[in-house]
Amino acid sequence: MRIIPLVGLSIALVNWAAGTACAASPPLFVSQRGAPSSMRLPLFRTSPGQDPQAYRAGVLYSFGSGADSANPASSLIYVNGVLYGTTPEGGKYGGGTVFAITTGGTERVLHSFSSGTFPSSGLIDADGVLYGTTGYGGKYGHGAIFAITPTGNEHLLYSFGSGTDGQVPDTIIYVGGVFYGTTWVGGKYGSGTVFTVNAAGTERVLHNFGNGTDGQNPFSLIDIGGTFYGTTIFGGNAYRGNGGTVFSMTKAGSEHVLHNFGDTDSFGQPDGIHPFAIIDVDGVLYGTTTGGYGAFFALTKTGTERVLYRFGEGTDGQGPYSPLIDVNGVLYGTTLGGGRNRKGTIFAITTAGSERVIRDFGFCDSPFFSGLIDVNGVLYGTTQYGGTYHRGTIFFESL
Repeated sequence: MRIIPLVGLSIALVNWAAGTACAASPPLFVSQRGAPSSMRLPLFRTSPGQDPQAYRAGVLYSFGSGADSANPASSLIYVNGVLYGTTPEGGKYGGGTVFAITTGGTERVLHSFSSGTFPSSGLIDADGVLYGTTGYGGKYGHGAIFAITPTGNEHLLYSFGSGTDGQVPDTIIYVGGVFYGTTWVGGKYGSGTVFTVNAAGTERVLHNFGNGTDGQNPFSLIDIGGTFYGTTIFGGNAYRGNGGTVFSMTKAGSEHVLHNFGDTDSFGQPDGIHPFAIIDVDGVLYGTTTGGYGAFFALTKTGTERVLYRFGEGTDGQGPYSPLIDVNGVLYGTTLGGGRNRKGTIFAITTAGSERVIRDFGFCDSPFFSGLIDVNGVLYGTTQYGGTYHRGTIFFESL
């Protein structure tokens, strides 16, 4: 669960030529091709014949005007030509929102949550309906899974906290008509769970963390050929039992720790600690750790782990908290801090560990836990602060 202190920043400025980000919207927008006509925005301030794709980077939208969404803290998704996301604040009741926005910059709040709900995880698309989680709220106050249509009709699928079912759910995945996910805390031992929920809202805990060295506080979960792989940020049997793990799990709930972080990798080199999200590339798991300045690692499914890159040696960024995405064999992500302006970066890294900074963020906050998405060669992401109203932005970066 991405619970982030919401601390305001001073006014955001920008110098695109110098490679900084996060300010008022640039004079041109990226293409709106494919967006529903009801949500399209004319390409104001463009001249006939100008190609918006030629403008490499900018802020697509600034949050915080009126009863708008505010302070986005999660990744976006792209469905049928429209971007969708959540914010943990803002909206009609101040409890966060689900919003839609075209790639031309037209934003619309689809649903406003009640105070204290905190929908800060990302959304998924399951058969044309959007699903997400709230860290709090729901029937018992410990989080919920909600469903919402692209037109804004919302209902709760499941509320956590009735017993040992887990509390504070994070992003869910949809596999074979069933939802799977993790809770940050709760469960039998209080250290989080892996759970499943069907379309009718019936929930079952597959694994309770914290009973030994299996890890504590799970953060991510992916499906690879019917087997789940995920991370726990804490726990395990390395780094005095608190460096975190990568684990595998069957759909029946049989869990196995593949690697314990915090001592050395499989080649005897100093390891990272506190892993976040992982990604599968050609049968190998890649991910980042966030302890210290952070590291980039590779892990085979048999448990051989190697640190390929260490952040923080110069102006390359520090704190790679966001999930990685694969675009044509190159991985892209963001860092919480570091870079030339110490406000975070967008970086590219190969599976061999060759890293380069694509964009240094400027006078605004960094993307926090928000990852990137690729839409036709343009990367989109969110910052929790900065922008015209200092309540966060959606930015884009053309590859």
